[in-house]
Amino acid sequence: MGFESRLFNALELNVDYFVKTTDNMLFKKQVAPSLGYAYYPVSEGRLRNNGLEVELNWEAYKSKDISVNVRANGGYYKNNMLIMPVDPFGVPKHYELQGNYAYKKGHSVLDYYMPIWKGVSNEGLPMWKAYTYKDASGNDAYVTDYEKYISTGGDAKALTETTTSDYNKAVNEFVGKSAIPDFVGGFGFDVQIKNVNISTNFSYGLGGWGYDGVYAGLMSSGSVIGTRNWHKDIRNYWSTDKHTDLPILTHNVEAVKFANSTSTRFLTSRSFLTLSNARISYDLPKSLMKHLGLNSASVYVSGDNLFLISARKGYAAMTSLSGGSGTNRYLPVSTFVAGARISF
Repeated sequence: MGFESRLFNALELNVDYFVKTTDNMLFKKQVAPSLGYAYYPVSEGRLRNNGLEVELNWEAYKSKDISVNVRANGGYYKNNMLIMPVDPFGVPKHYELQGNYAYKKGHSVLDYYMPIWKGVSNEGLPMWKAYTYKDASGNDAYVTDYEKYISTGGDAKALTETTTSDYNKAVNEFVGKSAIPDFVGGFGFDVQIKNVNISTNFSYGLGGWGYDGVYAGLMSSGSVIGTRNWHKDIRNYWSTDKHTDLPILTHNVEAVKFANSTSTRFLTSRSFLTLSNARISYDLPKSLMKHLGLNSASVYVSGDNLFLISARKGYAAMTSLSGGSGTNRYLPVSTFVAGARISF
């Protein structure tokens, strides 16, 4: 549903709200390995998407020689898992892992599920969040998958939160962050000053988190020097005389080899602002057109992807649905065009 309006003969405002429910989503149903295969695809579950979209056009100023128009649009989107698929016993699944995410009733399909980064220890070793409980022998046992622990009858109250430098003991859990931005859209303006026309288009995103996998690959503290490329941030590594929040740089310590493994350490804000296009043109005077025997003529200069402001230089969250980066994905290329339009 929505509405369209024009106010004060200068402002157009359109607002739309939608709710869409998707049934029979594609899931993998696990089966007994004795069948010769681990799973088969099924159509089950239910997901609800809803959002709000706003579009605005404003004739901000208009006179004989000058006019200014402002354009803006944006959208707020979210989704929620309503019904999970059933397991081989006909019971709805408690959750299902999907890469860096997990599906669970009441959660978005893009809620992150991974270990939580806790910085470095006093020895410069990486640390992640961990949960322990007392086993039957009274020893500390680690929970590496929180939802699995709960779904198999584990008692959350019996857990003790701690940290670990052993990545294999870190707990995977919902981290409270989603890949879905809070608000995305664009804006721009058109300005005419006599024969000069200026037009711009900006794109923006607010909120949400993306996994910067390229940056993670360049922050491998446990690699042998000279065997791979590093990001310049690696120079801020921990040392005995420089305590920082980055792990020590060495390949001789096993724990450091996992320092750039998947965790919230590399979740990066998806907020961005980019100038998608800008164009300046000049319409030649009509008196000159008449002298040259032309109906109209103009010259122009145009540029695409002129700048990008994001949480990290080179990180372009808008190039993928999840906001993640990859070595097979390229930044939008900046281009410039100059030309003329002539009408006889």
